[in-house]
Amino acid sequence: MLKNAVLACALAAATTTALAAPAKPNLVNFSYTGFYDDLNGGAWNPDLRLEGSFNFNNTNGDNIITKNEAYNLVFNGRNYYHDCNNGNIYMRCGVNVLEYSAEGGLKISAYFTGSYPDETYFGTLKTGDSFAYTYYHPFDPSSNSIRVRWSPDTKLTISPVLVPVPEPETYAMLLLGLAGIGWMQRRHRVI
Repeated sequence: MLKNAVLACALAAATTTALAAPAKPNLVNFSYTGFYDDLNGGAWNPDLRLEGSFNFNNTNGDNIITKNEAYNLVFNGRNYYHDCNNGNIYMRCGVNVLEYSAEGGLKISAYFTGSYPDETYFGTLKTGDSFAYTYYHPFDPSSNSIRVRWSPDTKLTISPVLVPVPEPETYAMLLLGLAGIGWMQRRHRVI
């Protein structure tokens, strides 16, 4: 009898420890493929691919990542959280929305803007809507722009995919099932 009680306590402690384990930092890579290209007359380009990533720490363990749990967002080579200014005090960036979950998908709204004496940079990103980026320097042949719009055919590829956290009712059903098995086993021994 004492042996069973000790085993039950050990199982409860292990379960509690596993559920309360601190969240670890994670990296999510994502890409979108297929856009309307506004710089080419709004033509559909199924091969146009834009990539990004973000780091997060799921501190509350709910597998719904918010902007407060993310600490890095890179899209199309530009970091929207930190170091966006590369030493330029006139460069500004920010993330207005960053949400990711298995049920809700990925939602991002971010921006950057700034200039050097002869250069201008600006960009906006709103997933599901549009992405625009411009770098301009009058004497730099690598000056470029991109302006695209999402469509219903734009495909999101993301890894790793978050698995939804079970609802409390799921845990209650698990405990009820284990209790039922224990009761049946005890009843079987009595007979």
